[in-house]
Amino acid sequence: MAPFSREIADEPQTISSNEDFDSLQSWLESSGPAEYALYQIREPAPHLPYDEWARSAKALGMYLYHLTLSACDESDSEVGELFSSSACDFAN
Repeated sequence: MAPFSREIADEPQTISSNEDFDSLQSWLESSGPAEYALYQIREPAPHLPYDEWARSAKALGMYLYHLTLSACDESDSEVGELFSSSACDFAN
């Protein structure tokens, strides 16, 4: 197994072309209030105040969940374009 490279891990990386997912902070700014409202509905009381929730694993988990969905959507669209263009080329 290769040793962990700190230099690579410290480089900023863009995973999604959607600006909402550039960072946890940008996601919280765009989707945090709505996700916090869902948290209050779904979870039994007592609820964390918004600031504590935003720093918790609950918010991070929702961010990672939506980031993964976004990445899958982008991958699916690229795969769909690949197959549709190949099918068109094959038909001619």
